[in-house]
Amino acid sequence: MRLFGGKAFPGGTTKFFVSSFDSVHPAGVPCGNDVTKRLRISYIAFLKARFVQVIFKGRAITIMLLLLAVVVLIGRAVVAGKSDSKRKPVLYHGKSIETLFYSSRTNFPNREEMHVALLYLGTNAFPFLLANLKERRGDGVLYFKTYRALPAWIQRKLRYPILRDDIKTCSWDYLGWVHDLTEEQIEELCGCVPKMENPRVRISALNSIAGLYGTYPAYFALCRKLLDDPNPAIRLKAAIRLAQRPKRFQEQQARLFPILIEGLKIKERRRLLNEISYYNFGKIPPGGTGMIVTNSGGSILTSDEYLRNDLINALRGLKAETSEQSELQKQILSTEPAQSRSPYQ
Repeated sequence: MRLFGGKAFPGGTTKFFVSSFDSVHPAGVPCGNDVTKRLRISYIAFLKARFVQVIFKGRAITIMLLLLAVVVLIGRAVVAGKSDSKRKPVLYHGKSIETLFYSSRTNFPNREEMHVALLYLGTNAFPFLLANLKERRGDGVLYFKTYRALPAWIQRKLRYPILRDDIKTCSWDYLGWVHDLTEEQIEELCGCVPKMENPRVRISALNSIAGLYGTYPAYFALCRKLLDDPNPAIRLKAAIRLAQRPKRFQEQQARLFPILIEGLKIKERRRLLNEISYYNFGKIPPGGTGMIVTNSGGSILTSDEYLRNDLINALRGLKAETSEQSELQKQILSTEPAQSRSPYQ
């Protein structure tokens, strides 16, 4: 007995309904209510089956995409792992350069051990030190202050703080011990200097590069760029460096002369340069103040006196562009004897 035609429900559902409709009353008389109930149950079952089929298809696609993503990620990890395994680790006496750099953190910076390691590692240390300059490694002032204000038992559960500027300044210092850099690497270093936010770090960078690579074109290009630095003390420092090579940078002498004269006339300008020329680690704000140094004869000269000597020596090699500058130059040089440069400048 068929209640519906064969085309009413595709996919063989008619047969399912027939088997449900063929039920009869125990007495042999078909029961209308029973038939209606069975039809309703069968129809609901059909809808559930279709719903599950649609959902399964959607989930199947999602699962396939997830599996594909997992396979891709695993493949990338394997490739990266193989490439990393091919790289020769930068080690010195079994210690990585990162371990040597940070030491126990509480005694940062441990220059003695690191300097010896740099003589062995050479340019292999360059990528790590360069990354220290380009990336934001270390802690900010807020964490540093918070850590110092906490009780000792809480400090022991936290990482000992090292300021970001401390890491950058220490990296510049260590780079002054890395010999045989290529000109491309020197240019890359010089390009990092103007990006240092702290003027103390910029001065440390300038001094560090000067030690080994102060005669390279990239270094003097950096000094020319720093003549436009927003900090007047750094402009003065750059002018002193360029004045040491007057014949090579004659086109810059017109700019150097007034900067150097201002440095001699304005004591505050010299004080500012001295203040940012020395860096003390673990201090807030990051950096330090000027220092008193002694020369080989044992007499004490202040940082200001040393800087005046540097300015006078720098002016001796410059050619005055105007009669006023020439007269001023003669007046200064006639009253100021030549002095040796400060080893700290």
